[in-house]
Amino acid sequence: MTFYSDMADVADDLITEFGQSVTLKVAAGTTYDPASGGVTVTYTDQVGHGCTVDFDKGLIDGEKIRIGDRLVLLSPFGLTEPTEGDKLVIGSDTWNIVPPVTVTNPAGTPVLYEVQVRK
Repeated sequence: MTFYSDMADVADDLITEFGQSVTLKVAAGTTYDPASGGVTVTYTDQVGHGCTVDFDKGLIDGEKIRIGDRLVLLSPFGLTEPTEGDKLVIGSDTWNIVPPVTVTNPAGTPVLYEVQVRK
């Protein structure tokens, strides 16, 4: 084990203890229906742990961060790096990922994903 993998273990333990189970719905592809003209996105689910917090009111500017947005600290265990187009299910609510995702990744070892989500 390296120092950073130990830190990832500690982060995972804390997020698991104080957070909750989440499902990352990773956009896996799209299908075009010529009859309706619509596009259907398919997702693959990944289950992990996250801790949700409110943004400080002073950071809410109405554009980059809006009222109702949440910050989610995700353990990287069991999850790939979230990207725009993915969704995050927390409890019974489904949230859209707002880019950019901040990745704490020293020496190539993901320790934490910080994700802004919006309904």
